[in-house]
Amino acid sequence: MGSSVFETNDLSFCYGSTKALNNISTNVKLNEGIVVLLGRNGSGKSTLLRLMAGCIKPTNGNLRIDPSPQYVQYIGQYPVILPHLTARENAQFFKKIAHWRDRYSDKIFEETTNELNISEVLDQDGLSGGERRLIELLRAVTVKPEVLLLDEPFGSLDIDRRKHVYNFLVQYCHREGCVAVVATHMPLEVVPHSNLVIGLIGPKPTEHIELYDKEGTNSPPPSTEMQKLITGETTAADRITEARYE
Repeated sequence: MGSSVFETNDLSFCYGSTKALNNISTNVKLNEGIVVLLGRNGSGKSTLLRLMAGCIKPTNGNLRIDPSPQYVQYIGQYPVILPHLTARENAQFFKKIAHWRDRYSDKIFEETTNELNISEVLDQDGLSGGERRLIELLRAVTVKPEVLLLDEPFGSLDIDRRKHVYNFLVQYCHREGCVAVVATHMPLEVVPHSNLVIGLIGPKPTEHIELYDKEGTNSPPPSTEMQKLITGETTAADRITEARYE
């Protein structure tokens, strides 16, 4: 896919009477590699990813990716594994789906299985939460998506495995010309692997997007709030606040 432009114009989305995103307008150049999406709890990260994936439609305004990708893979917060299929059959699921069959690559399946070191997982009964995540990732990349949307994808993995997966994603994206947009509450782990950070800034509902282009020589320094998101200070404070009321 190479580079593309992600644009929103007065984008809003409501869950009933609750507004998640409010009149957001932005223009973002997406280059192949990892783009990190940051924001406080409830800032609309998941909503924005689902809008990008086409899972939901805006309440008002619009968004587009130009050139429009024909092949997008979205992995949500909760693993989707078909219980009547084995782990291997789940990973090779798109091989039997008409829309994806011509995109499916046995070569990528084998390469990714080896790179993620999950060959034994494919043939075992019963999967942990982290193993389900890895099967989902394997399934998604076998069809060479132009855009890969990942919502809090690897929280159930141990830290060493997460680092390994992030390194894999960087290599895969550059090898296949893919853009991976990763929403996360673990910025210290993901941001070093990225080329662009998108921050959902401000109180709810989010009304402002800030960009931090790590590779741009003329990119302005991040604002104080963006810096807190990048360093994890904001999300750590959110977790402490939530723990007090649980």
